[in-house]
Amino acid sequence: MCRLLGVVSSERTDFRLSLKEAPRSLANLSREHPHGWGLAVFSDGDGWTIAKQAECAHGDERFPRRRRRQPRPAPHRARAPQVRR
Repeated sequence: MCRLLGVVSSERTDFRLSLKEAPRSLANLSREHPHGWGLAVFSDGDGWTIAKQAECAHGDERFPRRRRRQPRPAPHRARAPQVRR
């Protein structure tokens, strides 16, 4: 079973805590669900963008980053990340 987190906000929101920093973040949960991850992000300028990998999110330095020019995840209005088991 995969783990899914959906967040919608009326203002730009930083998701680092839920994705990577909290003890039960999706990155930490991916140790129990190691078969890949996906991330759909909506931002006003870009619309929806999707990133996915078949690697464990915890060990993949691309999670939660979507673009190489972003060293840390930028605030967005909506994110729908998941880790697969």
